[in-house]
Amino acid sequence: MALNCGIAFGLQIPSMVVITSIVWVFMLIGALKYRKIGWWLMVVGGAGNLWQRWQTGCVVDNLRIPIIGIYNNWWDWLVVAGGLLILFDAWKQNQK
Repeated sequence: MALNCGIAFGLQIPSMVVITSIVWVFMLIGALKYRKIGWWLMVVGGAGNLWQRWQTGCVVDNLRIPIIGIYNNWWDWLVVAGGLLILFDAWKQNQK
């Protein structure tokens, strides 16, 4: 388990809560506009990370990817899954 007070991969950026809040608002707007499951997964994952950041100042990365040694959490996986679904949906729309 590792505490992550930065962004993905532990990168440090000042005013992380403000930046995360802005990104979360844009994801919420996308979810309300497009009403796709991928957007909602990203909103839930982002909200989970944001809530934990507001509560503790950091997120708890308790899942370790064994081969590369990167820590993450379930909220990160929801954001990634949502992003992949959005990309897949865009690709599928392009195929028509």
